[in-house]
Parts: sequence; C-alpha cells; structure tokens
Amino acid sequence: MLSFSASSKVEGVLYTHDDGILNITELSGGEYPFPKQDIIASTYSSSVFEFVDIRRIKNENTKNQAKRRSYRIFADGHTETSNKFRSFGSLDEMYSKNFLVDWEHTTQDYCGGGQTELARDPASAIYREKDGSVLFSPRVQADFMFVPTKYAGHFARASELHLKHRIWIECAFGTVVDMVRRQADASVSVVNLHRLDDRKSWYR
Repeated sequence: MLSFSASSKVEGVLYTHDDGILNITELSGGEYPFPKQDIIASTYSSSVFEFVDIRRIKNENTKNQAKRRSYRIFADGHTETSNKFRSFGSLDEMYSKNFLVDWEHTTQDYCGGGQTELARDPASAIYREKDGSVLFSPRVQADFMFVPTKYAGHFARASELHLKHRIWIECAFGTVVDMVRRQADASVSVVNLHRLDDRKSWYR
C-alpha cells in the first residue's frame, strides 16, 4: 500500500485472505465508479459491533455486545471495561471473571498478551484515550479489506505497531481501523459475508 501511496492511478489496495471470488457489485454497494473514499471491511451477519466506533454506539443491545468484546488497557498493564465500569489487574483477570465473551484466543500472547505490550509501548501514545488507555476494539472477521491509498501512512503506522507486538490479524484489524478512523477521520463501511444483500455502513 505504501508503494502506491503517491500513485495517481492506484487509489486503493484490496487485501484478500484464503480463497475468494469477489463480487465487486456487492463490495461497491452497486455504486459506479467504485467508492474509493471508504475503508471497506468484512463482517458476519450477527456481528453488528465489528468495525464500529464503540464510543458512539447508541443501541443498548449493540453496546452490550461490544463491551463484552472490547476493553481498555493502560501502560501499567491494568485493564478496564470499555465503558469504564470495572477495573482489573490484568486482561487475564478480566477474562477469568467472565466480563468478556468466552473466546480461547483472548488471553493468548498473539492477542491479549500482545495488546498489553502494545499499551505499554511508548509508541502507542498517539493512540491513547484521554484517560491514558488504549481502547481495543472487538475481534473481527478479517477475510478481506479495501483501504484507500490516501490512508496508507496512517494504516501502515497502526499496522506496524501491531506487527511489532505479534498481534494476530483477527485481534488487530478492528483496532487498526479504529486508529486510522481517529487519526485520519476515515470513513468505514462493512460488507456482510453471510448475507451480502444486507450491506450496512457506519461513518466516522
């Protein structure tokens, strides 16, 4: 993506995972020419919290789903629920007390362990919330993503920080996109992998 960031011809890069046949009509929402202004990501039919700015969720059901999949980690390693309702000594403690959805990857080194190290890293300072925490978005479906080259620098910086701490793509991409959204005022839309006719968008 950085290779094409200054190109006058390439306006976005599409990442795909595993085997796939892409329906461009569905990806574009039927628009022509292809809508190059949005980051476009994939999601499950029931995952209404994926790639959404969880700070701005108004629907209570969606908010409840998101807060059991997202959390704040501070530079000293302690963790809080995304809504700051409860505080824990670590992400492991938060998970063991059932404040997070049961997902075996959450506390592994390639997910929560790496996220804790990221939150401790001085390089994460530009992404911290006003309270000093890094807010980690819910895990996401990461089968494909379209990123406009105008966001290349922001996307590379956030991705490299996650790569530095060896954070698995399913745990990383939601937060990477959130970091780009905040830093570059990026707009984000999602395509439902399981019901492609049910396309939903969330902006900023």
